[in-house]
Amino acid sequence: MRAARIYAILLLLLIVAFTGCRTNQVENAGTQPVGKSGSTAQTEKQPSNTVPSLDSEKINGNLKMHFLDVGQGDSILVQFPNGENMLIDAGPHENGQYIVSYLARKTGNQETRLPRCNAPAC
Repeated sequence: MRAARIYAILLLLLIVAFTGCRTNQVENAGTQPVGKSGSTAQTEKQPSNTVPSLDSEKINGNLKMHFLDVGQGDSILVQFPNGENMLIDAGPHENGQYIVSYLARKTGNQETRLPRCNAPAC
């Protein structure tokens, strides 16, 4: 009886261990086979995994990213070519004055977007 219990516990531990080792591979359902001439073969219409493009004017310029050490991690200031600014993860409350003064210097007191997200979701 005792041996059966030990085997059951070992089996359970092995199942848990191997479940954590599986890979999370995703198939690309949007691909189509390519013919000999290099064009795509005629197949059934499959869903596309591409992101649709937005109808907007082309923006010329450089994207600037600033990384600030805020103790628990990094705060990232993104400056877009169209002049918009976004701050990702401002860090703990104690760094508020440091972040605000840095933003004022780098953005010229322009409006800055602050997306709200929780650590596991970011």
